[in-house]
Amino acid sequence: MYTLEEVKIAYYKLKNYVYYDNTELLLREKLIEFETDTKKDDSNLFSWGISEPYSDLNDFKNIFATKKNTIEQNLEIKFAKLLEEINSNNLESKYFKYLFSQIKVDFFPKKIKSTDNELDKNFISNVKCKENYEIEKVTPFINAPLEFHIISIMWIIRSGYKFDAELLDECKGNRLLLNKERTDLIQNSSLFKPYYSQYQSWRDDSVSVAQELLKNKKNALFINLDIKNYFNSTNLDFEKYFPEDDSVNNILRALHKIYS
Repeated sequence: MYTLEEVKIAYYKLKNYVYYDNTELLLREKLIEFETDTKKDDSNLFSWGISEPYSDLNDFKNIFATKKNTIEQNLEIKFAKLLEEINSNNLESKYFKYLFSQIKVDFFPKKIKSTDNELDKNFISNVKCKENYEIEKVTPFINAPLEFHIISIMWIIRSGYKFDAELLDECKGNRLLLNKERTDLIQNSSLFKPYYSQYQSWRDDSVSVAQELLKNKKNALFINLDIKNYFNSTNLDFEKYFPEDDSVNNILRALHKIYS
């Protein structure tokens, strides 16, 4: 069973992550909608109303009727509902059926098709010089309700950190902030090590090792590899990462299957 405290900790770690990561603009929008119950319509105007999974809750209806709702009240009601649904472990409930139905995939341009003009390949500008640009590659990102992001961090807090602890320090990407014993996350609002500092460490350590080799009259070779479409094409071992003995694991199993 999960606790309300776990839901809250996961939410505020998510909020802290979104605040400092300026690449997650769409997730920022979802967080604002989750906290304030406002949503943009097709004309890009914001409207206010009870979000679908919580429309049957009397507490929510009473708050909206008196117009005395606060962000704190909204969150408390949503946290309690989310906890209730997680602990019920019923993925066929009206609540989860709605959330699963909202999972989509957004495609973002990754590479623009180049022309035969050599200038185009070596000159970058914000001036539009062609009527149309043909996209050669795209990257798919999951577009899921914020509740699933909270649940994923609940998984990290209970289980995910154990897999991170098995990795060598030389693995630099998206590493969790673990305590010195590598037995748990550090007790603050942060979740991941800053990516830019990890990247700098990866680059600088590589150069330092190469310089040491050269100083000792040995050869050094840099090999830079990239696995194409890694994150959206990897087949996860569900039994290893999401064993079917836990409600959060079952939710994440279903989410990954829908996204795939």
